[in-house]
Amino acid sequence: MSSAATGLERRASRRFDLHQSAVIRIKQNEGLREIGGVSQNTSKGGALVLADSEIPKGTRVELHLTLQENTLPVFRLHCPGEVVRVGTQTVHGKIPIAIACTQTFNFMHET
Repeated sequence: MSSAATGLERRASRRFDLHQSAVIRIKQNEGLREIGGVSQNTSKGGALVLADSEIPKGTRVELHLTLQENTLPVFRLHCPGEVVRVGTQTVHGKIPIAIACTQTFNFMHET
């Protein structure tokens, strides 16, 4: 029985709801382009981001997430990845973009 038939999703990694600031960086001939957004969910293999503008499927990117809550220290996660899915309908004026990490997230702590 397929996952569609059972109504269950099969993912390589567990996803966590994570609504934090995101920046997607794209290297282009003209230099570096940065697109802002907000993460919706994240796993060790990637993230779903509501982005400020569309990025074509297959585009290689670098994803940066800033994790901060109240007065706790700021943590930053980043990984190289690839756009694997682009939503067809906007959510609150933003475009859903699924990014698969091609390497594990790197973790940085800011003091």
